[in-house]
Amino acid sequence: MYLKGINYFNGWHRCEGNKWETQGVDWRKDYTERLPLWGMFNGKDTMQAEIDVAASYDVDFFKMLWYVMTPPREVGAERLNTCFDDFLNCSNNDKMKFCLEFCNHDPFGIEKEETWKTSVHTWVNYMKHPSYLRINGKPVITFLWIHFFFVHCGKSYDRAKQWLDYLRETARKEGLGEILIGGGLIMKHVIEETTGQILHLFDFTTAYNSIPADELQRQNLNNGDLLYAYELLEDHVVNKWETVQKKLDIPYVPYVVAGWNPSPWSVSKEGHFFEMPTRQQWRHTLERTKAYLDEHPECHVEQDVKMFTVYAWNEFGEGGIIAPTVGEGYMKLEEIRDVFKEQ
Repeated sequence: MYLKGINYFNGWHRCEGNKWETQGVDWRKDYTERLPLWGMFNGKDTMQAEIDVAASYDVDFFKMLWYVMTPPREVGAERLNTCFDDFLNCSNNDKMKFCLEFCNHDPFGIEKEETWKTSVHTWVNYMKHPSYLRINGKPVITFLWIHFFFVHCGKSYDRAKQWLDYLRETARKEGLGEILIGGGLIMKHVIEETTGQILHLFDFTTAYNSIPADELQRQNLNNGDLLYAYELLEDHVVNKWETVQKKLDIPYVPYVVAGWNPSPWSVSKEGHFFEMPTRQQWRHTLERTKAYLDEHPECHVEQDVKMFTVYAWNEFGEGGIIAPTVGEGYMKLEEIRDVFKEQ
């Protein structure tokens, strides 16, 4: 079976700190093609519509970003986790699954044991819901980056193991049995001995997103205000699957990038930004993903479970967008359904 998940970001609110603004200026009028068709702002009504849409195109789960809130890290941060309650309060939440990704990059990492234990109990409570993602009965949770988890543990193997053991044991005590813990990898950290020490504390590895900035610099490519071709981004992602998996003896779950162009959030408008994929290019990416899953059983989290994730459902500012929009309509969802339809 193919298990298709899409990252979900909960930063779109009417209050101060919402991501529709850059330096206090609403950028939507300049990027109307990115406006979503099923709700401009996060909330139960938007989530209800998004579940209907995603499920109707055979999306299996939302992988929702979760942030530690003690203390609040930025204006509006206290609303980043409300997507979980929104999902649980929707009457149609039995149509698809959800799981949690601990968004542990700075400044959202956990360094205190008390905060870790409190967070673990929050996560485990979510895992009890019938719509929480399970693979062969095992609830799934991922950390955005293994590297940052290790750093926030003081680069201590013993502390990292203790904290992950506490997560697993708490899940057992709450009647959930064994769980699957995944962690995101940054390529340069795969070969670092310090980070490598804790890889086998995880059940699988993956990545949220990755941009080939170093590769473009090595090639001395500088497009100025122009956008790079989407194919460069696609090739970078596919090459990373193959390169990283060869270095590991635990599964590396492939991820797909639906786009990267954070112009609305960039002051300079310059950087390693890419064209959005056409329908043909997007389909090609998905077909490569399917072929990779079929040909590489070592990347399967559990036997015959061919899971991959997509960056992202609603990163409207960064350009990782699967949700139906004014500009693209339902194109990306249509291709996901068609490429991975069961025969």
